[in-house]
Amino acid sequence: MAIMRLWHGRVPREKGDAYERFLIEKAVPDYSSVDGLLKLYFTRRDVKNEIHFLLVTIWDSWEVIKKFAGENPELA
Repeated sequence: MAIMRLWHGRVPREKGDAYERFLIEKAVPDYSSVDGLLKLYFTRRDVKNEIHFLLVTIWDSWEVIKKFAGENPELA
């Protein structure tokens, strides 16, 4: 059975485009380089003065997640 992890973050509106570029250019390739990552999705939602991002990753196992995130993968 695969494991789904969710991460939610928000930035001020004026930083939204830059953060989205960071996700596309740096974070997504970084995650994608890990063997055992099955899927990665992210969404962007503009709300008043903030931009919300949701990152959804689907992994093979907790062992793979620990290799990526460290021994305490529940922590951001």
